[in-house]
Amino acid sequence: MYSALIHFLRPKQDGYILSPHAAKSVNLIAGEDIVHLTKSGYPTDDNNDANYEAFCSVIDQMKKAAPYRTGSIDIRERMECEGYPMDDWKDYIKELGF
Repeated sequence: MYSALIHFLRPKQDGYILSPHAAKSVNLIAGEDIVHLTKSGYPTDDNNDANYEAFCSVIDQMKKAAPYRTGSIDIRERMECEGYPMDDWKDYIKELGF
């Protein structure tokens, strides 16, 4: 999947990097397997453009529902689970078996 190219080359910045943590977060929040993951938690090659579009759509919906003004890029970056309090989110995802 070449999501980083889509993210960096699209002028509108409406494509997001499909990282393992972002994929797990989207699957958990959506309550379904939007992004197919390997047993070790990485996006598989079975993901296609429909999976990627659905992934981006969930992030866009989260942006609209956010109680504070933020961009979709900020939402996706928060899913990367870097630093406190996002470490708690990362631990929660692991606890649930994602």
